[in-house]
Amino acid sequence: MEPKKTYCGWCEKPENQWNSSIRWWSSRGKRYCSARCFAAAEYQAHIVFAVCSAPLLWFLILSFAASLLSNGFAFYLVVSIFIIAIAIAFTGFFVYMVVIGKEERRKRDLRNLLTHYCMLWQPSG
Repeated sequence: MEPKKTYCGWCEKPENQWNSSIRWWSSRGKRYCSARCFAAAEYQAHIVFAVCSAPLLWFLILSFAASLLSNGFAFYLVVSIFIIAIAIAFTGFFVYMVVIGKEERRKRDLRNLLTHYCMLWQPSG
């Protein structure tokens, strides 16, 4: 019996041709060969997750930072800056995934459109 082959959920590359050492999985069980393919296939999930979680995260972090800064110790200032940097990185990751996901989708649409028009203009016979 032949082992089941795994393909990228976006570009459909077989797993033995994947270049990335990091494997990306979606919550729906699909696997992707790169961050670009993951972002392209799942960019709506990144938008929803960022819209739902980022404001809550920012509210909690800013509330916590304000309570730390009210004490007036320099150590709490450093901790507050570190926590805010984590929130910026978290939000930035989702913005980045949405941007590269939409870019990959646009590239694929342009390739499909170009292929379609090239096939229409090929001489018959």
